[in-house]
Amino acid sequence: TGGQVRLFPYQEIILKGWFEHNFNLFIATRGAAKTFLASLFIWLYPIFNKGTKIVLASSVFRSSRRIINEMEKVANHKDAKLLRSCFETDGNKIKIHRPNDEWYYNFNEGSVTALPLNEKIRGQRSDLLICDEFRLIPQITYQQVLMPFLAAKGNITNQLRIQEIENAMILAGNLDEDERTIL
Repeated sequence: TGGQVRLFPYQEIILKGWFEHNFNLFIATRGAAKTFLASLFIWLYPIFNKGTKIVLASSVFRSSRRIINEMEKVANHKDAKLLRSCFETDGNKIKIHRPNDEWYYNFNEGSVTALPLNEKIRGQRSDLLICDEFRLIPQITYQQVLMPFLAAKGNITNQLRIQEIENAMILAGNLDEDERTIL
């Protein structure tokens, strides 16, 4: 980031916790940098997990867009050339696609998408789901619409290719059944 991002120790602990644990809940006061931390996380995570699909969902679409706007400020800073190189760019600025009801950008062979909670959200899939203003999302929407995002695998073709290669290796005697890749 060229040094313009500085974190307090409590922010480093929170980010580390988000990397190490599933189902995180971050409740903090106004001004505790919740949006800023989420914006850092949505570009840090794909750096270390190539090809990750992230969905930002919120009861109010404006809230998800604000996270992407915050991330855009950091990535477009004049000193953030290395970070910007991970993004799809348009000139010297990162390229964020902004249709009316969905914002997204491509990053390190993955994507980050901000969606409103409407009928368009059905059928999406992701590796990571971030819910902003979670308490305002109806429980039925979370259970029946958002959680299935995480159940559907997005890399089925890749997994089938791995299985075919391993089947051939087992037949050739180069791999034992218990050495298969856990998918």
